[in-house]
Amino acid sequence: MITAFSFSPTGGTDKVLSIISEELHVDSFHSLLKPLETPVTLSQEDTAIIAFPSFGGRVPRTAKERFESAVRGNGAKCIIIAVYGNRAYEDTLIEMLDTAESCGFSVIAAISAVAEHSIFHAVATGRPYEDDRAFLINATGRIREKIKEGRCDKPSVPGKRPYKEYGAASFIPMPDDRCINCGRCSRECPVGAIDAGNPHSVDAEKCISCMRCIAVCPVSSRKNDDEKLAMLLEKLESAFRGRKENEIFL
Repeated sequence: MITAFSFSPTGGTDKVLSIISEELHVDSFHSLLKPLETPVTLSQEDTAIIAFPSFGGRVPRTAKERFESAVRGNGAKCIIIAVYGNRAYEDTLIEMLDTAESCGFSVIAAISAVAEHSIFHAVATGRPYEDDRAFLINATGRIREKIKEGRCDKPSVPGKRPYKEYGAASFIPMPDDRCINCGRCSRECPVGAIDAGNPHSVDAEKCISCMRCIAVCPVSSRKNDDEKLAMLLEKLESAFRGRKENEIFL
């Protein structure tokens, strides 16, 4: 059985995962945008795919905690995928590898892939493109061959231990006057940071700047502060410059 796990607040990570899932014919899918209702236990005969976005060069804490609390690999093979917005994924892959191993998985392959940036949509707009898709299909074929050959050696992935420090939530989206108080942002917030009765009330301590609320708003009401966006974009402009390529580690 092949089982996939993802944390994809704005859909970019799931776009990458769907390409790989189609090639491997995934049997079941679990989103970690909400806590898993029942634990998931796999066995040595199974394979898991874990796809997480890189938040500031780290695995999102919420995704990591939900995975660790509810998933057990028991020796299952594992493919890890770090998706990032054309800046850098830094310690994300190595943290994913450590997390998977701590939950009983045997990591056999790792992929880093680029998707449209979740905050700065002008960065890597529309990725993954067709050439990204072709790369991911080819990479999946190489992973399939490794599994067929019975090879379970662990790949060497980039990153450092200890991991870089988590940063504070950089942006807390708020609604403008187009808000229709439908409550969807509150219902779909992965961490319950938005008041169910008042979408203008956001718990800054809970918010993880995942941009889920912006992605699901039916009237495009929620947005970040334009001045803060411009300041951060200027700061990160050199890091975003140039096309970053997808990578596979076997």
